[in-house]
Amino acid sequence: MTEVLPWEEGRALLLREAAPLPPLKVPLREAAGRVLAEEIVSGAPFPPFARSLVDGYALGPAAAGYRLVGEVPAGSRYPGSLAAGEAVRIFTGAPVPPGTVTVLPQEVVELREDGRLEIPASPVGLPPRGCLQVAGSEVRAGEKVLTPGTVLGPAEIGLLSALGREEVWVHPEPRVALAAVGTELKELVDRTDREGLVASNLYALEAAFRLAGVEVHTLPVLPDRMPALMGALEPWLDKADLVITTGGAGGGDYDLAARSFRGLGARLLFTRLNYRPGGGVIGARRGQTLLLGLPGTPSAALAGFYLLARPVVEALGGKPPGPRRCRGKLEGPVVRERRTRTFIFAEAQNDGGLWRAAPVNEGRGPLLAALGANALLDVPPGKEPIPAGTEVDLILL
Repeated sequence: MTEVLPWEEGRALLLREAAPLPPLKVPLREAAGRVLAEEIVSGAPFPPFARSLVDGYALGPAAAGYRLVGEVPAGSRYPGSLAAGEAVRIFTGAPVPPGTVTVLPQEVVELREDGRLEIPASPVGLPPRGCLQVAGSEVRAGEKVLTPGTVLGPAEIGLLSALGREEVWVHPEPRVALAAVGTELKELVDRTDREGLVASNLYALEAAFRLAGVEVHTLPVLPDRMPALMGALEPWLDKADLVITTGGAGGGDYDLAARSFRGLGARLLFTRLNYRPGGGVIGARRGQTLLLGLPGTPSAALAGFYLLARPVVEALGGKPPGPRRCRGKLEGPVVRERRTRTFIFAEAQNDGGLWRAAPVNEGRGPLLAALGANALLDVPPGKEPIPAGTEVDLILL
């Protein structure tokens, strides 16, 4: 496949193959950040009993005056019902006794030495039931509280625990196998002298996947030899959901990613996309596993991660795939000549709803291109600079 496709079409081809992974049941404590794969229906009301929202006094039916007859700390219950004119000292979260008509906070009630309560005729700002929360006021029995596709954050985990769920069905984290390709490359532990070229993409992409919440398995650096490359990747085609290589994605004699993918029986989706940096990127699929060959240039590898790899793992994990796009104004000019559509690492800020962005590290080389960046400028080809103040497309990282 030699057709050069737009980035959006390449992304769409990958996402068409990236259905959410089959659900599995996990302990609630391991579900944070996962995507819910079931509908949650409450089996009981919450709160399960009427309770006090404050430290204060629970009052029985109306009477000319009230006297204190007991106390209800949180975690205990009053043994009887409140009759007219009776009150109990009560604490936040404690169940109110039967017969309670209202709960008043302690700051509006004065307890006299004889056990009688001094209560204002109509406490300012309090509803008729005061600080009493009735059973089921937050969640009714049988109520649908969470839907499939919900990302489980702290609030959702708290809700599930309050409803008594110890386990939950979620889409699992995708498993990624990551390899750097290049005979000239070394890992940090393999350098025998200061001349060794570290496979920095291996470390950058591993960090990117971990920050994306992905289970990533990093392979040793692979040489530019077909048998070694195919032999290292093949076992992961049955174990990983996404196999990523960086390096060897161009069309030169030693660029073997596409040939190795094809040799392993993968169906190529594309071999080049129409953007820079890093349009020489390869998408493929074998069986249930997706393969993505990213370029070896650091800026191109990271651009490929944000534009293609992260959307794939988001989709596999059941999340809405990014990246997030918006419009913004240039704070500084884009001065480089652009032979094709170009993504430029930038620093973006939201100023009262208006995004402003400026290129970072222009002209400093591909290793430094992404330092300090939180966005990509999406700019069209052109020879002329794009002046500050121009409205442009942004992709937020």
